[in-house]
Amino acid sequence: MSKESLLSTEDDPDTYLIESSVPDVRAFEQKTRIAIETQKEELRAMVGEQYQDLISAADAIITMSKNAQAIQSNFERMQNACDVDRIKRASRKALQLRDEKNNQTYIDTKRKYIYVIAALVKSLADVPEQIWHALENHRYLHASRLYVLAKQVHEYLDQEKEKSTIDIEVAFPVIQRQWDAVSAFGPQIIQRSTHYLRVSEQTTEHMAEVIVALMLLDDQSYAQSVDKLLEMRSNVIRDILQHYTKTTDSANHRITHQLREVSLIIKRTLVQVFDIFVSKEGGHQKTLIESYVDSFLKTFLIPSKSSHGNETPSQPAITRLFSPSSNVHLIVRYLPESIQNYTPYFDPSPQLTPSDVQHQVSAWMRGIEAMVRDQLPQTLSPIENQAELIQIRSKLWELLDADENTRDKTNKWQMAAKHLLSARYSLWTSLYRDVFNNCSKKLIDEALTDLTKQPAQVVWPLIIDPKKQRPRKDFSLTIKIWPSTAKHQSAFALPNLSSSQEIEGFKASLKETANDRTDKLGKLQAYFDTTLHTIRKDIQQHFIHADQEHFHVKDDTDMIKNYFQDQCYQAVLLYSTELTSLIKLMSDWTDQRMVNQVSIFLGRLARNIGLLSKELPKAISLSTEENKPVFELRSSINKDAKYINIQNTLLDTYHDLHTSWINWLEKEFSQKLKSSLVTAKWNDHCAPIAVWETVEEDMKLPTQSSSMMVRNLFYVCEEIQQVNSSILDQTIMTKLRQQLANAVHHVFQSSLSLLDLTENGALQLMFDYMFLCIVLQQDMKYNSEIMNILESQASHSK
Repeated sequence: MSKESLLSTEDDPDTYLIESSVPDVRAFEQKTRIAIETQKEELRAMVGEQYQDLISAADAIITMSKNAQAIQSNFERMQNACDVDRIKRASRKALQLRDEKNNQTYIDTKRKYIYVIAALVKSLADVPEQIWHALENHRYLHASRLYVLAKQVHEYLDQEKEKSTIDIEVAFPVIQRQWDAVSAFGPQIIQRSTHYLRVSEQTTEHMAEVIVALMLLDDQSYAQSVDKLLEMRSNVIRDILQHYTKTTDSANHRITHQLREVSLIIKRTLVQVFDIFVSKEGGHQKTLIESYVDSFLKTFLIPSKSSHGNETPSQPAITRLFSPSSNVHLIVRYLPESIQNYTPYFDPSPQLTPSDVQHQVSAWMRGIEAMVRDQLPQTLSPIENQAELIQIRSKLWELLDADENTRDKTNKWQMAAKHLLSARYSLWTSLYRDVFNNCSKKLIDEALTDLTKQPAQVVWPLIIDPKKQRPRKDFSLTIKIWPSTAKHQSAFALPNLSSSQEIEGFKASLKETANDRTDKLGKLQAYFDTTLHTIRKDIQQHFIHADQEHFHVKDDTDMIKNYFQDQCYQAVLLYSTELTSLIKLMSDWTDQRMVNQVSIFLGRLARNIGLLSKELPKAISLSTEENKPVFELRSSINKDAKYINIQNTLLDTYHDLHTSWINWLEKEFSQKLKSSLVTAKWNDHCAPIAVWETVEEDMKLPTQSSSMMVRNLFYVCEEIQQVNSSILDQTIMTKLRQQLANAVHHVFQSSLSLLDLTENGALQLMFDYMFLCIVLQQDMKYNSEIMNILESQASHSK
């Protein structure tokens, strides 16, 4: 390889390696290494010999460099100090920095003002949501404070509009819209706070807060607050009594719930009024409401229950108003001092004295008593019997017992009643007792009214066909003694002597027959007894609690017992009168015989009730199995006077209802007797003369009555037997005989002038007249005028 090529390859090793062979490359490598070693040796020799010179030269170079730089720096400084343009530029820059600093202060001031306005707007914007939340949770005082604070913020913004350097309405157009939304809450807070006074279950402290809220927004005084609280409680009591709408409950459960709610509301109301407006327990100088008002006016806060207004708040009130989620700590520092330290002003004076509250509560209680007396009877009207009424009353006693019958002087209800009503007050005595007693009387009257309506609603329909207005086909006045093919009821059939059950039935049938108590009479009497038994058993429920010492139980039980006895007495008398009045319904009937049968049937019903009813004496005396005497006298010595009077009245009705039959029978007898007198011959051809007996020689006198007279009397006996003579008592028979005797007198007196009498006919007629008088009258009273006429006729015929 040539030298030129070697040099060229030194510049480009890659080319050298490509173009040269391996031996050439190795030779070149060896040569190069030898050259390097040679140069290293030469360098070592040179440095070792000239080291001191080299070090000195290096130090001199460094010193010269420093001096040159110092001189250069001085020249530059001198040049700058003498540069006019540069001096002008520095002056301009200093002025610019000062202007910029003044402009930043302005911007900071403006920004701070905007922050204040923004904080006010933010607080105004957060209020509606927080008011809604407070209303939903019944925190009406909190809602009132938010509303008042929002009102102050809006007034502050209105004032700032006039002196602000920025257009607040343009910068914050939401302000008026937000205030419109907030202002709508004012009436709503007042309305809902007032309505919440109806809720008696809230605590005394919560109630006091609601009252302070109304003082704040509605400018109520202490006296107006008491009146408003009592008014709302009156409204809720009235609504409970009048408009209870839970129809799924039974009447018993509903009424019990109403009375329980009314009682609890009254008791809670009095206790709350006492705790809020009167009580100064615990050594406090002010009442609860006074301490709340004082603290609220000073701090815009309500004190805790334990402090009773004697605490100092640890932080501004505004920080407690807003929700923590609203970042109140970022807002408060920008709010104006007037907003941060705002306290409200209202004057609820004059202060209330205990006598003022007592006067208001006493007037309220009088109104409640009048309301309960007016509304409670309607509330109790669904009660159908004494047992339900007593059950409701017992539950009410259980509710009232703990407070009304306690001797504990620290009892909250007794303390409140003593201070507010000036006496030991009983809700049972003042509100409920008279109403419950009157309701009990009303139930007695209604039950006995149903009893008195039985003649028209039960008796009459049972015996009368409503379509034909005539007795039913199966109606029968008397019992047929023995079985027959007829459809009429038979008294009994002979029993099988081997059957004790049939023998007992036979004995019962004998008793029924002896009293001629037909099937219908038995049913009607049983209906009467069953109804009276049900009423009596219901009344006797009062006796269960007769031994109780409280709630005037003994006095009320005795009163109800006496009232029932009196009303039962009057009801049975009215029942008898109603039976008699049924006669008027037969005024258009033409079948007088049927009228007589129905009338006698009604009379016998009255008789059976008076003499055979086992329930009537129990009801009149209101006896129970416990006080029933072991032995009963057959005489009436130990009978109740009212029961004896009722028996006499029912028997009088029994007698009176036979009057139409007696009058009819008298009329029929008179007609037959008159017909017999007029159609018969009363001369010497008179038929009875044939059977005259000889008394002396050539003297015959009548010894037997005319057969026609006997037939007339037999007709009367037939009619008596048809109505079962065994049931006709002495009073009826005496009256019947008397009227028939009067009829004989009248017929003979009116008919004698029409008769063609001879001596023998006159004697026979005189005998017949005396015979009728002896049969019909016990004292043998004759009409002297008739006897004189007959004697004169006999003498004249001679």
